[in-house]
This record gives sequence, structure tokens and C-alpha cells, in this order.
Amino acid sequence: MRGSPVEAYVAAILEEAVDLPGAELPQRTGQEVVDACAKVRGILSDEEVNTLFRRNPSFARPVDFE
Repeated sequence: MRGSPVEAYVAAILEEAVDLPGAELPQRTGQEVVDACAKVRGILSDEEVNTLFRRNPSFARPVDFE
């Protein structure tokens, strides 16, 4: 690899270390997330969701750029 750019050398080392050809990786569609959400849909009411995930106003601070 003498005379090669450093980027090419580093890329070659990383490819050898990982050894995961892109063709072997599974194609993801996001369906796993949709299916997982479907299992828990309706367990919490809208009010419970709002209580659990509401923004805590105590973290808000006024910003002064002067």
C-alpha cells in the first residue's frame, strides 16, 4: 500500500477488520418497528401518554445574547 493515500489505506484496514460485505446485510423496511408498536397500541390512554411524555417546563431558560 506504499504510495497510496492514507484514506485508502485506512479504508482497506477497516474493511478487512469488519469483513461484512454489503450484500450480506439484510434489507430493513421498518416493518419490525411497526409490528412492535402494534402490540402495545391502546395500552395507555391519551392522558397517560401526555403525562408520561410531557415536556418539563423547568428546563426552559431564557436566552440572553447580549
